[in-house]
Amino acid sequence: MRELYKFCRAVVCILLFIPMPSLLFSQAKRTLTAFPGTTIDTYIHGFYVSLPASYGTGSKSYPLLIFLHGIGEVGDGSASQLPAVLRNGPPMQINQQVNNNTDAHFPDPVVVNGNSYEFIVIAPQIATQPDQNGAEQAMVDDIINYASSHWRVDASKISLTGLSMGGGIAIEYPGQSATLYGVKLASLLGVAVSSFNASDRTKEIAAAHLPVWLTVNQGDPTGPYSYTIGYVDQLNALSADPAPLETIFPVSGHGGWVDTYGAPTDGSGAHPGITNSAGQNVYQWMAQYKRVGSNVVIDAGAQPLPVTWGPYSARLSGGTVTVNWSTLQEQNNRYFIVQRSADGKSFASLDTTAAANTPHDYTYVDETPLAGTSYYRIIQTDLDGRSDYSGVMRINSSGSEQLSLKPNPTAGLVYLEMMNADLGRLELSITDAAGRTMRKWSYDKQTLYWMQAINTGSLPAGTYYLTIRGPKTRTVRSFVKKQQ
Repeated sequence: MRELYKFCRAVVCILLFIPMPSLLFSQAKRTLTAFPGTTIDTYIHGFYVSLPASYGTGSKSYPLLIFLHGIGEVGDGSASQLPAVLRNGPPMQINQQVNNNTDAHFPDPVVVNGNSYEFIVIAPQIATQPDQNGAEQAMVDDIINYASSHWRVDASKISLTGLSMGGGIAIEYPGQSATLYGVKLASLLGVAVSSFNASDRTKEIAAAHLPVWLTVNQGDPTGPYSYTIGYVDQLNALSADPAPLETIFPVSGHGGWVDTYGAPTDGSGAHPGITNSAGQNVYQWMAQYKRVGSNVVIDAGAQPLPVTWGPYSARLSGGTVTVNWSTLQEQNNRYFIVQRSADGKSFASLDTTAAANTPHDYTYVDETPLAGTSYYRIIQTDLDGRSDYSGVMRINSSGSEQLSLKPNPTAGLVYLEMMNADLGRLELSITDAAGRTMRKWSYDKQTLYWMQAINTGSLPAGTYYLTIRGPKTRTVRSFVKKQQ
């Protein structure tokens, strides 16, 4: 189905959420964190990740949006070259948003069909264009796997988008195999795709029932108009369900991403981005879809999971760690997975426990726990493939009191972790090097182990001091805020 080119008339409101209790002075917002020199794949040695403002407040999983840039932004992922990724598309919009540009057009949350969604966004820097003999697919797979192992990703709502070179990689990923790759995606948005419309690719995309929206300038000499038209015509000829969308911009030159995603301009007005015939911008169009096996459906929204969590805990005794959890309500549940991590970020699965599908007490014993500090969590998965996470439980095998602040330096969120018997009211404050108070918060610490995400995104770069005061705690930790 071909869509006429038009700009969205409505201004999308950007909603900022407060992810920390008793926040006194500032509102938290979406983060944008650079990971230079961090290898995901042979072709990726640096990337940006943006987490929703609400990410640190609960245990739910989030849709994942992967953005692949064009040939002009290739780089080695170093601190000096990585910022090129911020030139276009979602990373540019998010960068504008976190720097308080009100013309930024990354909707947060994305509201569609009466439901609200917040994307985890990952934008890698590609060192050089992968070859077409499987390397593209391996690279995208590595991105998906890395994001899923480090953040709470909803595997049923993974969207892939890219422009020019990145658009070509994006469409060739499911085009290699519906069963290996296409079924991992819920939607695909390509801009000026640099990929020839081979018939075997479109057959795989159609077989995956993958929603596709392609945009292109009519006079584009680099990501040719004929490639986009070819993909759409072939998908239509195959009676692809859902039918593909295409938007043709009646202009010349290689581009189309500003008009597709939307972007601030130099003062002459903003581009809010295109919409389809239903009035959805590209983010709404992507967010509405959900992968269910070999098909994609319109997401009915955040329906309650069939499990209501009861108490859960991890306890060290006699050289083993016992993980206990319980359910107060349980139906249509498939299994639980117990996971462990050495750093609280990358988790590995230890055991899968079948569901009782009735209120039940569960136990798993880790006979060979890690030395020092380790972290445990539980994943619950229902019959429809939807998952929910317990909170993260921390074990310190040395038994000593701990207080840490990490990452340090930080570009956005910094995590305060405490392991002590000090319960009750905690007062936190951030002061700068001149002794000026920049932020204040109050919390109630009710457990031995306590972790709190603190958003430093709006602070200027420099050295700061976090003061923690509790009934028995009086301590100060310094940290360095990096430039975003």
